[in-house]
Amino acid sequence: MKCKSLWMGFVWISGMVWAQIAQPVRHATIQVGETIVLASKTNDPQISWRIQALHQAAPDRILMGANPGQVVMPEPGLYKLAQVSAGTELDYRFIAVQTPNDNFPPDLTLQGTQRRIVQQNTSQIFELEVDDFEDESVRVLWFQDGRFLKETAQLNQTISVPAFPTGNASVLTQIEALAIDASGQPADLPIVFRVFVYQTQKPPLAKINGFEQDHTDYQAMGGSYAINAQLDAGTVNPTYQWSMRYLDQNEPFFQSTQASVPDLPLERAGVIELSLNLIANGVPSPEPQRLWLYVFDPNIFPETTLTDPSPASFSMEVDGVISLGGFIHDRNFFPVTDSSQLYQEPYYYTKWNIKSPSGLNLTLQSIEYDISFSLGSVGTYILTMSGFSNFGTEVQEPDQIFIQVMPQRTGDDFEPNNTREQAALLGSGQYSALKLDSDDREDWYQFQVTQAGETTLLDVDLRSTAGQDVLAEVFNADRKVHAERLASGRVHPFSFVASQPGTYFLRFFIEDDSKKGDLQFGLGLRQVIPRLIFPEVRNDDLYQSNLVLLNPSPEIANVTMEARNRHGLVLGQFQTSIGALSQLEKPAAQLFSNVNEQIAWVRVLSDHALKGLCLTVSTDGKTGYADSASVQPLHELVIPHIAKDTGVWYTQISAVNASDSQIEPHFQSPTGDFYLEGVSEGYQHRRVRLNEWMPGGTLAEWGRVYEMGDAPVWTGVELFGRNDGPDQTASLELTSLRQKNPNHFYVQQDIYFPHIAKDLTAFWTGLAFVNLGGGSSTLVLQGYNDAGELVASAPYTLTAGEKKIGLANELMKTSDPISWIQLKTDGQIMGYELFGSSQDTRRLAGLNAVRGGSKTLDFPVVWSDQGRWTGIAVVNLEASASVLQFSAYNAAGQIIATRDLSFSAHQKQVYLVSDLFPQASGIAWIRLTSATPVAGFELLGDGAGEHMLGFTIE
Repeated sequence: MKCKSLWMGFVWISGMVWAQIAQPVRHATIQVGETIVLASKTNDPQISWRIQALHQAAPDRILMGANPGQVVMPEPGLYKLAQVSAGTELDYRFIAVQTPNDNFPPDLTLQGTQRRIVQQNTSQIFELEVDDFEDESVRVLWFQDGRFLKETAQLNQTISVPAFPTGNASVLTQIEALAIDASGQPADLPIVFRVFVYQTQKPPLAKINGFEQDHTDYQAMGGSYAINAQLDAGTVNPTYQWSMRYLDQNEPFFQSTQASVPDLPLERAGVIELSLNLIANGVPSPEPQRLWLYVFDPNIFPETTLTDPSPASFSMEVDGVISLGGFIHDRNFFPVTDSSQLYQEPYYYTKWNIKSPSGLNLTLQSIEYDISFSLGSVGTYILTMSGFSNFGTEVQEPDQIFIQVMPQRTGDDFEPNNTREQAALLGSGQYSALKLDSDDREDWYQFQVTQAGETTLLDVDLRSTAGQDVLAEVFNADRKVHAERLASGRVHPFSFVASQPGTYFLRFFIEDDSKKGDLQFGLGLRQVIPRLIFPEVRNDDLYQSNLVLLNPSPEIANVTMEARNRHGLVLGQFQTSIGALSQLEKPAAQLFSNVNEQIAWVRVLSDHALKGLCLTVSTDGKTGYADSASVQPLHELVIPHIAKDTGVWYTQISAVNASDSQIEPHFQSPTGDFYLEGVSEGYQHRRVRLNEWMPGGTLAEWGRVYEMGDAPVWTGVELFGRNDGPDQTASLELTSLRQKNPNHFYVQQDIYFPHIAKDLTAFWTGLAFVNLGGGSSTLVLQGYNDAGELVASAPYTLTAGEKKIGLANELMKTSDPISWIQLKTDGQIMGYELFGSSQDTRRLAGLNAVRGGSKTLDFPVVWSDQGRWTGIAVVNLEASASVLQFSAYNAAGQIIATRDLSFSAHQKQVYLVSDLFPQASGIAWIRLTSATPVAGFELLGDGAGEHMLGFTIE
């Protein structure tokens, strides 16, 4: 767990001038090529901005005007952004611009006391611990209120301020240290010392119970807490002002002007703020002395849950490698809810115990919730996940899994299994030597999915085969839900999301004309409770993200959310419980109020499968985008569209190495294969503008991110945005053809575009689709109207790697109104659509094509407050009529309205939620159930017609 940043976002200039800068809000770290916004709190015509490079001798950039707006930072290094008026510097921010490569930035740690009280013109020593992961030399630059002092590892400085206000008040000045390593990589944020300077009369200062300012003291509920103040030497007859309050209450429960206060009874759990103000000889304390009392219930203990794998047992062959994942949930976790609350949230350590068949025990301890290791002896291992908090409570009922390690098993061990009736039962485990041959061309296996929403991870390892492809089929009971040819010589990882428990069958076979000889392959199978990942979360000056979590299960879900930075470090946690059929929607900045640096991505750990959505809107309200949380890391991220018109559009991807492993990441496109820096280490995040990064100067039309070992480690999102004028942004969740849903109802490779705008005056719809297969693919676009009638058909042939893009009506070669489109194909086609306004350049939404449909659709969020609207579109994919039931829920999981509607074959309808449920209020989300497979699409917008967010539902 990374500790809270020492920079709290308050800027003073020698105590005399109130901060004038509105944006950037605080010192910040960004990547090369990213944008910052420069804005002032005043429209003074004399104001200008100076951008000064601190890491090298370079001319200053001068920007005229109080509000220059967006500014791109193209070069790495340390920068000072200063707002200037009439030759006087009013305010400043430090910006660290980092190169997104595999060089880690230097790390600075404060030594000694952060807060100091010193007399004017006296010296002070400021010490840091400086560390660099690559052991490079590090330059440390020191500043006082933005004014450069010197370059030195430790600072010995005479402290003075230019002026004092009338009276005996002290003046706050800030001593800041910035660092940059020999490779030019700057530290994330400055270290800030807060120094109060006085002239002759030293302000009174005290420590509560001997602790430094904003210390957090953890205490068990049920006892009492003695409180006393230790005054600085020389403080005579001060006036005391004590105040105490629980943070979940607005008013103090205790106030006093006495020097001594009675012991505080710790009657309930929660966080108490204790503050003390002093006045001595007419001089007040420079600020209240604060102590945070974190009161926990000693009868409540943290709990562990193993989520990967989720069953209680697992089998594997000797010398195989197993990876385990879980999380810790604690009802004694009280999250920071306001950035002014400076207490330290608790953190947790994971403790893994491995008991071998011989009875020997090995205990490993980690701050992370993941572990991987090899087991080298045959027998039963017991792996236990325990843990403890930093304040001393420990898990009482740890979760555990039994692992049966056995000798290598061959395909003969499962014979006879040549028919569905003979299907061999597979438990959660790993198998390395299954086989097919000329005498045994077909094998069947079965496995159980026990929990709705569980994800099944299936890896087919064909690295030992050469020249023989394997055909694989997946059945849900008797219904075939997936079929694919698996190429030899590689690993084929799949992820299957099952909305219903039941029996699933795997069929592997080789064609009659395949080459003779044995074909040996490996198979890995395990069920997990998915860890949702939001790969692009913003809490900066440009964008703010709201995170939506929906618990579709009938049981309470315990949830731990992790906010991580681009280096993969955990910045903060949020723990909560979400009730059955309940929804949580909160801004990321509120979920992680104690995080003062930029969040890159968020991971959600839970004991039940959840659905997630990230809604991001610009701080000026002019543009926005939405993307669903990734359910499971993939072996690749297919980027189906890269904008060629870079004068108008930019294309950006955010990719996360969602594993704890070191990988070899690559970006591959029709124009070449390139190493992708910045995501080779576990949990790292990289944001890339492809039109600026693409090596060789040739921009491809599509591409993919992959790992050389084909490991499933990736999650990501793609953004399109205008760079030629007003903001306009859309997003696409990056996926892979190997991410499947066995409850989709069509084994074919067809995809569906569920919403095509019929009003071509107001809106346009663009389609793009790419052939990911190794050969040519034929396809047919079939366009339907609202009533489900086929009104247009257009055939196409795409060569391997070829992409087609165009407006929907032009691709369909018709001017007739089209409501939705089915793309029929036997190839491997991935597609998406863009939906935008024709009358302005603001509203834009990106939608992934739907693959397969479902009988249950959950629309996870509804905007119903004043000035915002929610629209949903639903398509009946079946050639038969159906009755659809819409159920509206509030955030607490209560049904507040239902409505049944009849749909004819292939019919599509579009509704505003306010029209669908005109009498209902407080709707948080909607569930749709149908007798036939349906596909859905949701659109969110504001009444001013500026931002619009869209996403498909399946």
